[in-house]
Amino acid sequence: MLYRIRLSGSGAEIGIGKISKAQYDFWNDEDHEDFLTGFITGEGDDDLEIPQKAQLTGDYRDYSDLYSTSGIFLQRDALQISPVKGKRGSFKFEGDIWDFADDVVDTATDNILDMEEVKYPRSKFLIWQAEMSGVLIDELVEVGDSFDPNKLRFTQTTIKPGIDLITGITYDGLTLSEYSDNFKISGDVTTQLYP
Repeated sequence: MLYRIRLSGSGAEIGIGKISKAQYDFWNDEDHEDFLTGFITGEGDDDLEIPQKAQLTGDYRDYSDLYSTSGIFLQRDALQISPVKGKRGSFKFEGDIWDFADDVVDTATDNILDMEEVKYPRSKFLIWQAEMSGVLIDELVEVGDSFDPNKLRFTQTTIKPGIDLITGITYDGLTLSEYSDNFKISGDVTTQLYP
């Protein structure tokens, strides 16, 4: 039996890129930190004098050499599961992941989440976040005779404390990899320096 599994909602594209100590020191200064996002998104203040060694080149997406991902924010997700050709009595679901855990598989949400945590490098780096929304994953899956909700798992990636994204889904060990073109930038880009 063929099923459609679709994950949509509000989320973000996030990237982490290495920067030099000179770049970090300049942009981390309290006189300059408020200008960082503007410069990296091409909306910088032309009056700000930036030393050559502190210049940022390209746009924010160029700073993804250490890590990048896209996903839906946990608790701002919408999950739809339905047979491609509806049969009476076939499993159907529409709600969020919390509803799925509570109402369908009757387990704690943590039990359907595979947890990943981004490991940060020891070097100086910049992290950017571009707000996105729409459909992240939309895939047709062959499930055999019937859909078993207990075989569905979600990858939760913690970028840093407070930023948790659903970045993937598996069904019976099969990774759903049909990422939609309908997951698009919908809002602001923000940046931060670490550590």
